[in-house]
Amino acid sequence: EEDAEMDVPDTDLSQHPRNEPSVSGHALEVVYREALRVVMNRVGAASTANAVESSDMFAHLQRVYAVSDTTHQEYLRKEQKAEKPAYHLQVRVMAGHSLEGFDENGLSDPFCELGVVELSEAEQNKRTDSRKTKKVRDLTDNVHTTTVRPKTLEPEWNESFEFPVSDLTNKFLQVDLWDHDEGDLGDALKRGGSVRGVRGFGRFLHNVAEAATTGTKHDFMGRCFVALDSVHQSGVNAWFPLESKRSKAVDGQLRLALAFIKDQENTRLDPAWPPKRVYETLYWDFMRHDILQLQTRGVFRWKGRLPKVPSALLEVFRVQQGISDVQHIAREWQVLAEAQNRHGVKFSRLIECIDSLSREYEKAAKGKRTHLDETEVKDLVQSMDKFVNGSLELLGKQRDVFPPSSIAGNIPAVRRLSNLLVSLSAVYKFKGFADYFPNRDLKDDIVKTVMGSTLKWFEQVEAQAAPITLGPAAELRQLTEVVRNVKADLVDAGHFYDHHYRNLDVSYFVVVFKELDQLMCKRVSSIMHRLSEDADQWQPQSEDGQTISTASLQLYIALQEVHKYCAQQDYADLPRSELRNFHKWFEPFVPVWLSVAEMKAMDMVHRAVGLDMAVKATNNLKYGTSAVDVSNIVKQLCDFIVRLEWPDFAARFKYVSQMYSSCLTVLTAYGKFVEGKLGEEGYYDTVGQFDISVALTTTLNGVDHTKTILRGIPKSLHWEELTRDARELKSVIVDEVHANMLSLYNADMAKVQQKIIAQIGVKMGPDIKIKILRFLGLSKSGSPINEAIDSLMVYLADNLTVLMKELVSDTFTEVLSSIYQTSVKIFHQCLLESGERRCQKEYYQSIQTGLEMMLDFFECEGHGLNRGQLNIEEYVATASFIELFCTENAELCRRYYSDIVKYQKTDKKNFGTVTVAVAYEAPGETLHVEVIHAQNLPAMDLNESSDPYFTLEVRPAVGDAKPVQKKTEVQKKTLSPLFDEKFFFPLPASEQSKLGTVLVLTCYDWDRLTANDLIGESYVPVHDITTISTSAGFNSSSTNVTVPIMRPTGPCGEAYGVLENRRAQDKNAASLITEREKFFATVKADTKLGTS
Repeated sequence: EEDAEMDVPDTDLSQHPRNEPSVSGHALEVVYREALRVVMNRVGAASTANAVESSDMFAHLQRVYAVSDTTHQEYLRKEQKAEKPAYHLQVRVMAGHSLEGFDENGLSDPFCELGVVELSEAEQNKRTDSRKTKKVRDLTDNVHTTTVRPKTLEPEWNESFEFPVSDLTNKFLQVDLWDHDEGDLGDALKRGGSVRGVRGFGRFLHNVAEAATTGTKHDFMGRCFVALDSVHQSGVNAWFPLESKRSKAVDGQLRLALAFIKDQENTRLDPAWPPKRVYETLYWDFMRHDILQLQTRGVFRWKGRLPKVPSALLEVFRVQQGISDVQHIAREWQVLAEAQNRHGVKFSRLIECIDSLSREYEKAAKGKRTHLDETEVKDLVQSMDKFVNGSLELLGKQRDVFPPSSIAGNIPAVRRLSNLLVSLSAVYKFKGFADYFPNRDLKDDIVKTVMGSTLKWFEQVEAQAAPITLGPAAELRQLTEVVRNVKADLVDAGHFYDHHYRNLDVSYFVVVFKELDQLMCKRVSSIMHRLSEDADQWQPQSEDGQTISTASLQLYIALQEVHKYCAQQDYADLPRSELRNFHKWFEPFVPVWLSVAEMKAMDMVHRAVGLDMAVKATNNLKYGTSAVDVSNIVKQLCDFIVRLEWPDFAARFKYVSQMYSSCLTVLTAYGKFVEGKLGEEGYYDTVGQFDISVALTTTLNGVDHTKTILRGIPKSLHWEELTRDARELKSVIVDEVHANMLSLYNADMAKVQQKIIAQIGVKMGPDIKIKILRFLGLSKSGSPINEAIDSLMVYLADNLTVLMKELVSDTFTEVLSSIYQTSVKIFHQCLLESGERRCQKEYYQSIQTGLEMMLDFFECEGHGLNRGQLNIEEYVATASFIELFCTENAELCRRYYSDIVKYQKTDKKNFGTVTVAVAYEAPGETLHVEVIHAQNLPAMDLNESSDPYFTLEVRPAVGDAKPVQKKTEVQKKTLSPLFDEKFFFPLPASEQSKLGTVLVLTCYDWDRLTANDLIGESYVPVHDITTISTSAGFNSSSTNVTVPIMRPTGPCGEAYGVLENRRAQDKNAASLITEREKFFATVKADTKLGTS
């Protein structure tokens, strides 16, 4: 982690130190010689881990202070002649650990006695036998005693003592550890009640014996020996095991800190330069020199740790000049903080330093360490204040000094930012700083800094995005760029920065959001309100309108992204954004957006069709590249309107519906564009033979592809969810809107497709007609049916096979249906135009077979058209026409009478009505008829009346038999005669049930002197009349029927013409035709009445 902060400087390189020391002249000599004196007269053993030769220290001093060899030697000589400094041993008894319990309660009341003793080699050898070692008070008079720590096996003293030393040879520090006991034998006996366990009872007996025999109050717990010549020059701080005066081992150890301290008063070169000042100057100059060396290697931030040689020199100086830990760390902080402000230092090192300083400062404040004097505290706090201000200034430049790109891909930046904030927090928590600045609050300072830097950053972004040209569009583009930068900054704030500030109880994201939200909304709302007043002027067709539309839409999307991102953030103290109703600023612009989107889509489709090329798709069919292009264009339109995510539901439904309509418009336009291009290539030219071109098939496939695109539009628009919500809100008529849109589209696209497909039939029509006429001609000559129709079938098969391979299935079905309709129409037309009605029945049977073969061809065993598609009007007419000429005469007669019955139902001219009762007696095969009455008959006589009667016949006649005719009585002088006359006709059941068997009633006016006048005729079909079992069951009231009386002047239906053509070959046909011709002639000749 320490190496992670070494990459990029966050300060100006011009502030890096020059190669000059901080002192010169007399001050330089004092500092230099004080350092030389410590090195030359250092006391103690060299550290194995930090062993540095004096010559190396001298060389380093020379380099740092640029002292020449001559001057250096001169300073050395002066120090050699100077009085040797005196030293004393400083011992700090710090703590004990895992001591043995000597009291009955299992604990002890430990204290230490310590002194410097001199032991000869013989005495040193005796020391290995602890039983022969004397107590320290027996070996020297200069004995110091610590305080007693009652009832503990883990005592803490942190007490310092000093012993004068000169020569270290055979000198030892001896520390005796005792358990303090009070009272005499009686007291010892009284403590028997507090005995715990076997060991406690043993101690109790020992104390009683000791008190009885010697009167001693303290128990010996062990001792430590430290040879003074083994104490490092920079001191030692370690745990030392306890030795026993008995043969058995002793539990526990003592922690001792030892250092040799120089006596100052008689050796100081200049009273103005006390050791603390010299030490700070050395530290600063060593740091400066190290930074210069790093710069030469391309490293621009100091780690905060000196190399081995200067570190060793400073450590020796600090220890032997009596600079306390808190003083040392205070100076170290001041140097590091100043170095950070000037050059840049690792914040992790500063954190380490301030943490150590806080611990030592607290201990010093509690009297456990040498404290700082008032001046030192003031200097320290001022250094911290300067560091805080510099660090806050760095935070103000955070976006540049700790850019997100570095944080995302460069661990050093994030570590450095995090450590900076931690170091700031540590400074504010430092007691001396808090006491000196009681009203300063870290959270408030950081919030103010972040707010100020955010405002400055926003202003810079605005300035950088300032447009070169003026105008509304330029303003909108500038705003869009600003908003995008704001979004990026908020993302950085939430993703990269915020969690580093959280430890300081500061939500960086919330602070930045509040500031940017206000700044951005104020700026955007001001401009949008001003532009919305002129929104009506921005016409979609104009260049300015399109430019404004694009710029305002980009701004909307940018604001939407900011709003969505902020809405996703989970911050408890995040205020409501002023952006929540930002869409209202853009309401006047939405219609313009939609219009411009449709216009651009239409333009893109038109250009895509112009650049169309055929390509083979995955289904091996060929499509135009424009089909793919239009699919993407429609998808873009859908994505655009969905992307808006308009909050107001009613408006959103309106906009989505409008875009749905635009998509349909684009698809329809595409169909018209490709159809028009096909026409420009000569597709609709009437000259030339039909040819299946690539342009034709790709156009049809492209038009069909719009159906696929159409099916995907609702999903792309989320139409189902939208309409479901609309129905629940009952805010719009969803189904009606949707149905109307699709109806218009389907009608338009159907016209385009049918126009193209219909032209296929038009182009193929001449060839089909030639083939059909050939078929009719060969059929008339008696050629075999297969031979006659082969030419037509081959032609159709060849073209349809190609079309089936090249077209989409649904489109091919449409084409197949169109060609089928064309073929049937031409077949019917040719048949009517051939004028072959007098041909034999065999000819028409051959034609009928040919038509059925063509029908089977288009049905293609269930793979082509279905029966519903085949039974078109033209086919039914053609098949019926052919069927007539293939029908037997008897059946044709019945069909004729059926045609008359149909005509009778539609005849509008009234010549009266006749009411009859009709029933069929099945067992006797007899038709029962009762003529009941007639009404509203025309007046045939001069007296404005008539003498009516009816003749009755069953037609057609059975076999060769002549029809049986029966007659009613004449009713004189009435126009509404009453007859009530019954008649019986023999009628086989097989004839009665056939369609076309009728009862014919002919009405006449009786004249005495002239021929009877024909009034008219009526027909009653008998195939569906009431059936009775006996004649007794005949009831006129339940079986009567009223039919009109009519006066037709000519035949009706196709059957009559066929019968007329056959009158020469068939007597029944001749009889029917002759009878009908006579009837028609009578009606036409009668001048008394009109005709039907």
